[in-house]
This record gives sequence, structure tokens and C-alpha cells, in this order.
Amino acid sequence: MDSTYTKEDIHLQDGDNIIIPFKIKTPINSSTNSKMLCSLSLGIDQHESDTKYQTTQHTISYDYLIQNNEATTDVPLNFICDKNTNYSSSSFPGIVLNTDFTNTSDVKLPPYELTVSSGKPFDLSYKLGYISSDTTLLLITIDYEQTKINNDSTSLLIKTQNNQLASGTISLTAPSSKGKYELCAIAIPSPNSLNAFEPLENSYRFTLNVI
Repeated sequence: MDSTYTKEDIHLQDGDNIIIPFKIKTPINSSTNSKMLCSLSLGIDQHESDTKYQTTQHTISYDYLIQNNEATTDVPLNFICDKNTNYSSSSFPGIVLNTDFTNTSDVKLPPYELTVSSGKPFDLSYKLGYISSDTTLLLITIDYEQTKINNDSTSLLIKTQNNQLASGTISLTAPSSKGKYELCAIAIPSPNSLNAFEPLENSYRFTLNVI
């Protein structure tokens, strides 16, 4: 199917193939190389607080290198790095966001629902296990849209170590409109390198009840 979709809802039958076009809003500097991560996230259209499935969303991605005529592969990526990460021995391989701020190797699942005040900052703990790279880029989505971390950037670089659990605290800002929103984290291994078309690590998602 070679169709153009201009609405938010896309209805598919099993086995359907579609093309989803997109445009880059940010200008591309022709004198430098650029890297573009394209990802597609899939999840159920119900709140975790209602279903209590303790599921993740599923995200697949592909990295593109937009290369200029200089034929160099250097890409200027200026990620903000978390300088307050703690480490403990653990074999946990994935990522979890929750309200457990203890720096231990014990990884607890998040609550089904977290109540926060509209437009106000709130803190979460992250627990990130080794994901076959020495650095991992953390993205947070609220209702599948990226949100700022620590009021600085839409991403946070975390140094990861073999057989070590990286733990830390991040600050987010609740949506200004009251209601329920789904929150999930996405972890991108080795963001400074090109990655193959592959699934990304997703945290267990949970519902933000904004009051």
C-alpha cells in the first residue's frame, strides 16, 4: 500500500504494509555530518492504571547518517551526561523508572499509577542495566511524545558498565492539562555510533494521573 496518511488514526489489517512519510523541521548544516534516529513506537490504547498488564511499549529504530561532501564520519553530538550516576553489581539487563530512590541492586517495578500535580516538576528514579554498550541515551516519552529531562534536554547520556546497574534520579514536568497519560522510557545504546535496524530497550510503562 503506497498511501499518504494525514490523520492520527491508522487502521490496519494483519499483513498490511504502509509508508509513513515525515519531514525534518530542524535545518541541516551542510558543512557537518548529522545523525538521525527514526523510531516507531507501538502500544495498547489503554491506561496501565486500568489494565495492570505491567507491559512495555515496543519501539524499533534505525539510525541514519546524513553525510556531507567532506566524506568524514565525525558527528558532533553534544549530549548532556548524568554526572550523579551510582553503580552496583547486578545482572539486570533492561531499564526501569519508578519511585524507588535507594541505590541498591534490587530493581522494583513501577506503580501502575503515579499522581502528580499539573505543570509541576516531579522526580523519578532510573535503574539501567548493562545494554551491550558503554554509554546509553535515555529518552522519556509521555503519551508517546518526548519530554524534557531535568528541564534541560529531551535526552540524557548515561555511562553503563558491564555487570553494573546504573542508578540515578531525574526530574520531569507534568503536563499542564489534567488527565491520564502514559509514561515510558526508551534506552538507545551507543548513541555516538550507527546502529542497525533493531528494537530498543523500553521501560515498563505506567500511568501519570495529572490532577
